[in-house]
Amino acid sequence: MPGGPARCGHGVRRGGDRAGAPVSGGGAAIMRRVQTESDEALMLAYRGGDARAFAALFDRHERSVYRFLLRSTKDAAVADDLLQEVWLAVIRNASAWAPRAKFTTWLLRIATNLGTAPYNAVAFDGDDSAGRVRENAYRG
Repeated sequence: MPGGPARCGHGVRRGGDRAGAPVSGGGAAIMRRVQTESDEALMLAYRGGDARAFAALFDRHERSVYRFLLRSTKDAAVADDLLQEVWLAVIRNASAWAPRAKFTTWLLRIATNLGTAPYNAVAFDGDDSAGRVRENAYRG
């Protein structure tokens, strides 16, 4: 994925070319296609190696997922961290994703699982590190 971190409006670190620099070598036709594709088609394209498809999904859903996490956690710093973990889970699990439901359903399930993972870990076994739980939080 893209290079070094940058910051967007609400403090989420974003990769190099996602920080506002134009995407090189693509052209307007590709960008129009990416902008008009369904989320599911974009996810399939990303799974096939199209980084612009991931960028389009991120641009479409970053704010709504952040707002969801902020409402859930009531803590901007925690929501920022969880937002990054949500998108990392999307990246890590792209090869296993199948369009059985809407992409946004899957995305919000990841966000829900990650947002409740620390509480589940504490309630389940008293371990507040939640590392193992977060690693598998995308499974619903």
